[in-house]
Amino acid sequence: MLRPGLVAIDGAKLAANASRDSNKTAEQLAAEILAEAEAVDAAEAAAGNGPELPAAIARREAKRKARLRELLDELETEAAEKSYEAHMARRAEIEARTHC
Repeated sequence: MLRPGLVAIDGAKLAANASRDSNKTAEQLAAEILAEAEAVDAAEAAAGNGPELPAAIARREAKRKARLRELLDELETEAAEKSYEAHMARRAEIEARTHC
């Protein structure tokens, strides 16, 4: 008998959850991380109970945001390179070189 949520491959039993809704793309993960970071920053700024952040912490915060943006740009670049359009363009280029 088969139970939902259990996958047996070559006799090995693995718990599985392969729902479409539970799987996320790299872009979705990056967007969630950036949204969460912005929400935390906004909440901290709204609290505003204390003085401004010390310069060292502010620099770290700026570096963190810059690194997150850099990683998001890398993910977008990687996604563009792996896109169907990029694949078809490379394929057309190869065909053009080999059919001459």
